[in-house]
Amino acid sequence: MTLAVLLAVSGCGRFPYKVDVRQGNYIAAETIVQIVPGMAQEQVRALLGAPMLVDSFHANRWDYIYLFTPSTSKQIRRQVTVFFAEGKVARVVQGEMAADPNEVPPSAVPRLLDLDSPASKR
Repeated sequence: MTLAVLLAVSGCGRFPYKVDVRQGNYIAAETIVQIVPGMAQEQVRALLGAPMLVDSFHANRWDYIYLFTPSTSKQIRRQVTVFFAEGKVARVVQGEMAADPNEVPPSAVPRLLDLDSPASKR
């Protein structure tokens, strides 16, 4: 009887199971270094894959976003933005990137980038 009660209440834990969720394109720092000004859009797509976001209002900008939501802490967001001029890479802007997608740096603080702010258009 005691065993039956223990088995019945064993599923009534306080903490629900949560899985680690990874979304988007993880891009290693070694790959970002390979993107150079003047590189064609096709070359960037071959190197980084399809961008997660291509804004119809900013056709010359590709955003690669990686979201990692560990089960035990807050979401971490990493972003690489590639700007093009006349079909060629003009510049690359990146946020903080972890060395390994499975490795979450202890100092990582989730932050959102305001892509429409004047500071991002310099």
